[in-house]
Amino acid sequence: MKKNIYLAVILFFLLFSTNSYSQELAHKDIDTELSEEQRTEIADSDKSIKKAKSAIKRAEGIEKKNSKHKKKKKKYEKKTWEAKKNRISAQDSYCKAYKKVGDVYSDFLTDAVFFLESDKTEATSLNKEALELIEDAKKSMGKYKKYQKKALKKQKLKKIQSAMTTIQEQLEKALEKQFKALNIYLAQNDKKKRDVEDDLAWDDAKSVDKISSYHEYLNNFPRGKSASKATERIRELERIEEERLANENKKVEEVATGNTQGWVFQVQVLASRHRLSKTQVMKKAPGVTQYDEARSGGWYKYRTGTFYTYREAAKYRDSLTNSPKAFIVIFDSTGKQLKMTEEMKN
Repeated sequence: MKKNIYLAVILFFLLFSTNSYSQELAHKDIDTELSEEQRTEIADSDKSIKKAKSAIKRAEGIEKKNSKHKKKKKKYEKKTWEAKKNRISAQDSYCKAYKKVGDVYSDFLTDAVFFLESDKTEATSLNKEALELIEDAKKSMGKYKKYQKKALKKQKLKKIQSAMTTIQEQLEKALEKQFKALNIYLAQNDKKKRDVEDDLAWDDAKSVDKISSYHEYLNNFPRGKSASKATERIRELERIEEERLANENKKVEEVATGNTQGWVFQVQVLASRHRLSKTQVMKKAPGVTQYDEARSGGWYKYRTGTFYTYREAAKYRDSLTNSPKAFIVIFDSTGKQLKMTEEMKN
């Protein structure tokens, strides 16, 4: 019975180890997107990683064994030549592993379909930078791989260690860039979903076509595809609402004052052959800060106030004590100036 259980455990372990993929350099979330061949390639990179780790372990053992010779530098460098050789060998294995994984991810990114062109451009750029880093690391390894026993004895261990560390950092930076590119690809589903939600929200806002519906769209999608259109429509609806309220108030005023003809009275304070600046108008007509400028008959005319009865306009005119020559003018509902009559005054 115990023998059967033992065999079952061994069988399970073998099955698991055969079907599991690399945990060293693999991007776990992209695994399901890869082909069987690509996953196998990444899994194979583990062999190089294990080889590299074994070489580093041997190097560390040799370095520890000869640490007693550290004070005698020349002797120490000669005794640790195999440690240097193992560190170079380890880094060469790392280069092969990263190169294999880098090629797989590069092929995947090249064939990948991106939802946004800007994302594709960014991912392509990151992938290119990654491949360049891997290639640079491979080239840097070239001269170290040529070193034989005699040359290694002359090289300083710290210098070799430092060089290998720099190359490893290049490789890690390359993988980091490819992971970033892969994450851009993986974010596509979320972007697609958000894009669909954006379209639906915009359709809803348009169907209601109220200021509140466009504000709701902007609250949910402040940087949405139709954010500028929503803002523009809000301004348009606000303007329409202001005009509606103004017209309603005008009608109420007309009914209250008996001015059913839609007459509008204003007080003209100045007239000039030349256009006046705001400072000049305020100087010539003290107390007048808001006014309309109109040109007719070769004159610039400056009028203030909007009234629906002659009595209100006259009261305001009389309050402008610094403009004794001010007088009242009248317009119809279309803005055409009319000749004042006694009927209009009453």
